Amino acid sequence: MFAVVSSHPGWPLASLLVGCARASAASSPSPLIDDILDVLGKAKLLSTMDIASGYWNVPMAADSVEKTAFTCKYGLYEWLVIPFGLRNAVPAFERLMENVLIDLKWRTCLVYLDDCVVFSDDFPTHLVRLKQVLERFRDAGFKLKMKKCKWGRVQVAFLGHIVTPSGILPNPEKVKSVMNVKRPHDLHTVRAFLGLTSYFRRYILGYAGISAPIERLKLKGAAFVWTDDCEAAFMQLKRKLIEPPILVYPDFSKRFKLYVDSSKQAVGACLMQTVDGRDRVVAYASKLLVGSEKNWIHRQDGTSEIECWGIEWATRKFRCYLDRQKFDLFTDHKALTWVFDAGNRTSNAKLVRWAMELSQLRLKVFHKAGTAMGHVDGLSRLHYTTVNALAWADLLNAEEDDCNGPSGYPSLAYT
Repeated sequence: MFAVVSSHPGWPLASLLVGCARASAASSPSPLIDDILDVLGKAKLLSTMDIASGYWNVPMAADSVEKTAFTCKYGLYEWLVIPFGLRNAVPAFERLMENVLIDLKWRTCLVYLDDCVVFSDDFPTHLVRLKQVLERFRDAGFKLKMKKCKWGRVQVAFLGHIVTPSGILPNPEKVKSVMNVKRPHDLHTVRAFLGLTSYFRRYILGYAGISAPIERLKLKGAAFVWTDDCEAAFMQLKRKLIEPPILVYPDFSKRFKLYVDSSKQAVGACLMQTVDGRDRVVAYASKLLVGSEKNWIHRQDGTSEIECWGIEWATRKFRCYLDRQKFDLFTDHKALTWVFDAGNRTSNAKLVRWAMELSQLRLKVFHKAGTAMGHVDGLSRLHYTTVNALAWADLLNAEEDDCNGPSGYPSLAYT
């Protein structure tokens, strides 16, 4: 049993249940955060809610209670509700939320674990939807963390992003201290830093190319040597997070524009739409070439292969936007306009295969000189939390506050 550092008041308790770790993993697909943000794009009013003591709303099965036993100086205890740290706690809680809001999700509200957002176009509708969701929570015995609830806002923080009428951007509270991040000094801190920046990669132009020197430190057998290239990448990623662009929401009534560019080390893509006469960014995407992909450039038709594969990858990456939609594809590799028009006339099997896959999409290919593709050409060419000493009195007060589950039953049983 140990306390978990939290960004909110209180000290959540977690159990290290080694024996339960061998249990079969349950599966429960979580919604994609990008999908959630896209749905919220046309909402005029938003309300966010957070379920108090989320996992403690799920009672343990009677035959599983004894498997959660742990000892402390006061005796032997067993969990009557799902504790934080149990292997299948997340899928169990997700199924509970799915059952509670099954017919309201995606139309009235959106849920990610214990975070819920209600959205609407006008105030009367918003009140009706809030009433529906709150009644479901009441019937399920849920309680809310009132300090984290926001009601009837035009702009809210949700899942690390700021959702506004004009677009989305990273939550400043999540990235304001990025400039004070210490330089990674081992593999663990490298992964932590890249985990932070990768979460916001849709905002960062050329993320894969920028992070490449640091990514190489993660390769199996690679020696940890922090080079000047690593330092430059480190500082540039921090600057990018501090000054992110505002991404517009996709409008499926308008035509998309997909710009793709590939180089020897990475593939970059930029999805855009014209808004009020200006091309605005919907999302950025990029990927490092790995393994045999890096060898394509040395083969006959190597440049065409990399460029064509980059387009195929980009359309897969943005398939949720482009599927069954007419869109314009821009490439700086003129030969590909011929491949897509007459892919069956080339002897390169890869190009034929990729051209056939792309023919399923409703795209129109345009050649654009590399000098006019600067916004994607760059695509291809942490804050470590300071943990203060835990005040024993604070922990005791938190333990006393949390001694009862939110639904009225005790969360622990003394045996």
